[in-house]
Amino acid sequence: MKQHEMKFDFLHLFGPRRTPALLACAFLLPGILHSATLFAEEVAPAEKTAMTVITPMEKSEAPPAAAEPVVNTPRKSRANQRGDSQNFHIQKLEFKKAKLIDVMRTISEISDINIVPTQEAGEKEVTIYLRNVTVHEAIDTISRSNGLWYRQDKVSKAYRVMTAKEFQDDVVVFRDDVTQIFNLLHPNPVIVAQAIEDLYGSRVILSLGVQADDFNTGSAGGTSARSGQSSLRRSTSSRSNRAGSGGSSRAGAGGRTQASELAVTEELTPERIAQLEKAITAADGSTVVSSDDLKSVSRTEQPIYVTVNREHNLIIVRTSDAGVLRDIERLIKEMDRPTTQVLLEMKILELTIGDSFNQLFNFEYLSGSGKEFFGLGNNAVPTQAGSFIYSFLDSQISARMELLQKNNQINTLSSPILLASNNRPARVFVGEERILVTGVTVTDPVISSVGTVITPGRVTYETELRDIGNTLNIVPKINADGTVTLSIQQDVSSVLPGAISLPPISVGNTVQSFNIDSVKVANIEGIVVAKDGLTVAIGGLISSSSSYNETKVPVLGDIPLLGELFKKKDEINTKSEMILLITPRIIKNPSDGEMVTADTMDVVSDQAW
Repeated sequence: MKQHEMKFDFLHLFGPRRTPALLACAFLLPGILHSATLFAEEVAPAEKTAMTVITPMEKSEAPPAAAEPVVNTPRKSRANQRGDSQNFHIQKLEFKKAKLIDVMRTISEISDINIVPTQEAGEKEVTIYLRNVTVHEAIDTISRSNGLWYRQDKVSKAYRVMTAKEFQDDVVVFRDDVTQIFNLLHPNPVIVAQAIEDLYGSRVILSLGVQADDFNTGSAGGTSARSGQSSLRRSTSSRSNRAGSGGSSRAGAGGRTQASELAVTEELTPERIAQLEKAITAADGSTVVSSDDLKSVSRTEQPIYVTVNREHNLIIVRTSDAGVLRDIERLIKEMDRPTTQVLLEMKILELTIGDSFNQLFNFEYLSGSGKEFFGLGNNAVPTQAGSFIYSFLDSQISARMELLQKNNQINTLSSPILLASNNRPARVFVGEERILVTGVTVTDPVISSVGTVITPGRVTYETELRDIGNTLNIVPKINADGTVTLSIQQDVSSVLPGAISLPPISVGNTVQSFNIDSVKVANIEGIVVAKDGLTVAIGGLISSSSSYNETKVPVLGDIPLLGELFKKKDEINTKSEMILLITPRIIKNPSDGEMVTADTMDVVSDQAW
């Protein structure tokens, strides 16, 4: 029945009376369809306005008519079939005002690569048109053009797309630090470490480690027993500890990084992000960012941590700048050189000057041979006490000293031989430690109201322990021409007991006077240049002393009062001059030390003085 009615309507429609109506419908039908299309576009949801055209470069298999759930039906990845998923090429990719989460989901679907945008980044609208790009290039370009950052996990290879603020809170950038240990053959790690600090300035965070101060200047020699103690010092510097797991990342501003999880509270401005990009782009290999780097990102220079291990002669360097690490390695190799040493053969002599003999440096005696002295010629005049003069020790002076030795006019105070490093101070002390009275403290008595003495008055002497004798400080400097520049400072001290009288002091009901000790010091200081193996004689320190000599007739001279007639008292004034002989011998390497020492000891054994 229904079919019949449809047939009837059809015949009725095409009847002769309906021909004009049919022609009118034919002309109006296209306009009606066009209007319906425009209306459909206006009322369509916003999500349908985005146009997506994705054309993989390689054809993929058509999906089955009835799709199975992916969770329950594992399948082999199409990206794995093609090889590296990151190198999967997309021939054409176009989005218009689409949300980032939809864009990344679409790319993930066709490439089988996990791409996870954060909630804030996923709401960002993206308009992009790309041709012939890999998945990695597509993610990088989308991030760059929309001010986003992304990371790729090292293990899962998944991408995380986020805003700059989220990236800052989640990750730190820059390269993995590399720690390298340098074993120096020669004991100069502190000098090398300080040279690194001087060259790289504020980038270097230097720690000199533990230092044992056994001696202040490397003192040697001496006839008195000395007590000493060692102390430990440590130079420390603030350090930043890094923690977290590594990963690969690239910022929207560009650059590849190895990520380390670390919290950062500062905000990354666009300028700082650009500086980070520049530093990372120039780097080779994997990278990591530290929190300190982000806080001081304006300099875009990685810090250099340098630590010295004095005990094992090591230098430890930690930095993420591979180029700087290579430069430091070359620098350490060049500076790791043996320290040149000087064997100083010295004699400290005391020459007695009497009526029949003048100073050892008798210019009239030596002027005939044409010898010249430091700063003085053949017309030199006798020097005054305390002046600084020296002469090269030749055969004439040696013969003269041997003559004085036979006449008992030369007294050898000490003959030290010590090995000193180049530009390092050496100290020789010959003498003793004396307790000197340097002051007096008076405490008044405490008396009660009835006149009873509760605490009597007390006198306390203030004392000081001081080195008394001969002190010699030498700093040798080896020159390139084989000469040695010697900076010499010599002090000769002696005690004058009770030489200074203090003003009278009231002690209780009495007034007392006190004497304190005084120290007589003569010093000489200067710089001389000597050749290797040539002895230099230094003199000019003259001291005076007075003594009394008493002679008497036995028995008769001991009679009280009458015995003075049988005694004779003579006041003897004597003068003595301090003579210093120094022979420097250069030792360029340890193998020369044995030979130089043997030659020196042979010469010392043959000398009478």
